[in-house]
Amino acid sequence: MANRGRILDRLEDPVLLIDQRRNILYGNAAAGRVLRAKGGLEVRAGRLVVATSSGNARLMQTLTDCKQAAPAGNKIRGVKLPRKSARGHWLMMISALDPPDGDTDARIFIVHLVSRVPPRQLPVAALHDLFDLTHREVEVASGLLRYETLRDIAERMSCSHETIRSYVKRIFRKCEVRSQSGLIALLHRLSLLTSRC
Repeated sequence: MANRGRILDRLEDPVLLIDQRRNILYGNAAAGRVLRAKGGLEVRAGRLVVATSSGNARLMQTLTDCKQAAPAGNKIRGVKLPRKSARGHWLMMISALDPPDGDTDARIFIVHLVSRVPPRQLPVAALHDLFDLTHREVEVASGLLRYETLRDIAERMSCSHETIRSYVKRIFRKCEVRSQSGLIALLHRLSLLTSRC
């Protein structure tokens, strides 16, 4: 578990490993910060607890649904829980891991608290290695990941809107994607570890 912990600690988003009873088996550093903040999620007697009884019921139901769906292959479920004294909700993605020795009562779940803030930093060297992106193309990709418009990026980089459109087309071709949403999804996945590496 220690090796898994070091890997999970590199993730910017809070991630927990829990069992069916919501006992916390492991939480990365980001999860520790969230749970200490008591923003509607906390630890009581070693268990993950939601501030409201309806939230606890929804979490338990989602774990049950996830456990039952796991043999069919659809192992990922989501639950939206209210945050205490904050706008928005906690968005949780829950995935059931295959149980050891087929013991479904011993199933473990990964709970990922989804950040609403896009990653702020791209792995520039990796983007160059993987896709041969230039420095300017990485600047454009970074702007897209921050949900800037093409005009905003053009203004920030002191060039024309058409130049940015050309950059975007080259980035699509090099990254083998066909849309801005596909590119953002790829960049988001590639940037998950950058804040802690």
